[in-house]
Amino acid sequence: MLQGIEVKQSADPDAWVIMMNQPFSGLVKELFEPQKYPQLSQRPYDVTGWTVPYQMGVEVHAVTTPPSAKFKDSLKPVPVKNGSIVGYTAPFSHAENASLHAVNEILAAKGSVSFAGDEISATGIDKGKLESILAANHLKAAPGKGEGKPVKAARIGLYRSWTGNMDEGWTRWILEQYQFPFASLYNADIIAGRLHEKYDVIVMPDAQTRQIMEGTRPGSTPPRYAGGIGEEGVDALKDFVTDGGTLVAFNNASMFAVDQFNLPVTNALAGASNTDFFCSGCLLSIHVEDPKNALSAGLLPDPIVMFERSPAFDTKPEFKGTVLARYPKDRNPLASGYLVGPAKIQGKAAALNVEYGKGHVILLGFRPQWRGQSQGTYKFFMNAFYLQ
Repeated sequence: MLQGIEVKQSADPDAWVIMMNQPFSGLVKELFEPQKYPQLSQRPYDVTGWTVPYQMGVEVHAVTTPPSAKFKDSLKPVPVKNGSIVGYTAPFSHAENASLHAVNEILAAKGSVSFAGDEISATGIDKGKLESILAANHLKAAPGKGEGKPVKAARIGLYRSWTGNMDEGWTRWILEQYQFPFASLYNADIIAGRLHEKYDVIVMPDAQTRQIMEGTRPGSTPPRYAGGIGEEGVDALKDFVTDGGTLVAFNNASMFAVDQFNLPVTNALAGASNTDFFCSGCLLSIHVEDPKNALSAGLLPDPIVMFERSPAFDTKPEFKGTVLARYPKDRNPLASGYLVGPAKIQGKAAALNVEYGKGHVILLGFRPQWRGQSQGTYKFFMNAFYLQ
């Protein structure tokens, strides 16, 4: 709608409708349809699939027969005021990302929040204030009577290297948008240790192990910006998790955690050539193994994730923890984009919760917040903020 696309409301079925006889309808096709490729002689270097409804977990159907005049006449424009949709509300539940924004606002206002499966309840806050918060997030009145597990605002640390990490920037922006209280953790902050005194959760955005460990080369930048976290930083992170903290690692940073923590996990794609397996960035379907797990709350049963030169996990016999999600075992997981060798990841784990000491290491072998678009998979990491 911000791009000038007209969106209308249908009463039967209850849906939003985008007619294609309008200017910029080509943009709708570009964003809504899956990207399909023939076999290529030259490998793509960038992302090949970006279908927005897949990323956002929105059900979309293309109507290929002309709608009747009666149906077209029944459509009403979706009202917008000051850039916000008017009248649209959703349940205050884990299924809605906006609910987690509201949870953070309620906690900041000294209210109490509890989770019971997908249900979210709020108490201890002025009724008018609660209704105002929910309305601002397009949510309906809170269900329940406060039953369930009480949650509190996590103390979040976001690792921010001096190498200029775009994935960190997107993560930081999302945390700001959802009002999660967090602090940027630089190399020196991690190396200083005693992390669990200040933080409950530490997030490692997508990065290669060498980038995290070594950072920028000494002599190429002023001394305070040189280097990475090194062995001292790894020891500090191990202490943090052992003491009960949660480390969440995105995409290739998950292999940093596997290698440096000596976790009983392997990368099923390690050593695979481009002819055996290739995915420069596309959308793949996964299956949530246990929808009742607190880390899976609110996720669709089969969400679609951004796989961008990512790992896929096998667990060793001594593995202790939970497989949160897997790639389908009996079919190609490709939803949109270009993928070579899908059999290499079929049945492999996509997300793991690994027990380590008193804490957890959550390995997400994909980009759960890719460029601020993969809203359907935000909860893979947002749920971790309420674990403690």
